[in-house]
Amino acid sequence: MEQTKNKLETIDKVLEVFGIIGLLLLLFIPFYFYKDLPQIIPSHFGANGLPDEFSGIDSIFVMPVIGIILYIVLSVINFFPQSINVSVDTSAENKTIIYKLVSRVLRILKLIIILFFTYINYFTIQIALGNSKSLGAFFIIGFILAIFSVIAFMIFKLSKISKD
Repeated sequence: MEQTKNKLETIDKVLEVFGIIGLLLLLFIPFYFYKDLPQIIPSHFGANGLPDEFSGIDSIFVMPVIGIILYIVLSVINFFPQSINVSVDTSAENKTIIYKLVSRVLRILKLIIILFFTYINYFTIQIALGNSKSLGAFFIIGFILAIFSVIAFMIFKLSKISKD
């Protein structure tokens, strides 16, 4: 599978920078608060945002590890946007447009995932420290809406490309 090189536009560079900043925060926050955490911390949350399972203190590093893995996987996939089936004929004329769209959507999804993971990790710590009681009632709804909005945006853009 050949790698596709697209010149990054300003928005793509901004998305990458914010993604890296989010990833660094995701890694920094647990190390910063680790010494203050109790030995048992929340490790799972119900749909209402309240903790419903607890684990040992080291579980605070689960989200950063998963976040790093997802970040790397999505970054690697971004080098091969042609590997994603977009259900639109990629003719010579629209191939560059489609690959740029797919790459941008992957960058946005990567940023959303990292920011939500950072949010979860931060509020896990705040709950463990007694500074908060939940992730917030609308956390899950917000996450799902964010992800599906990006996907809907891509489908909408692809439908416009296929009509042209």
